[in-house]
Amino acid sequence: MSQELECMCMACGISVYLRTDEVVFDDPGFGTMQMIRNVFCPECGGQLGVVGKAGEQPAYRIQ
Repeated sequence: MSQELECMCMACGISVYLRTDEVVFDDPGFGTMQMIRNVFCPECGGQLGVVGKAGEQPAYRIQ
């Protein structure tokens, strides 16, 4: 069973929801945010970072 992740575009800031079985994670390198290697922002083509599981409080809001 796949779960959805909330991802944020690093360029334009929009949220995108992706199934976990659709993404390939990049090596950590942009702070503590896990970056996605194979899917890009549908609006601007920017790189996406994982904010958290869909429906949960985003990690950046509780830090």
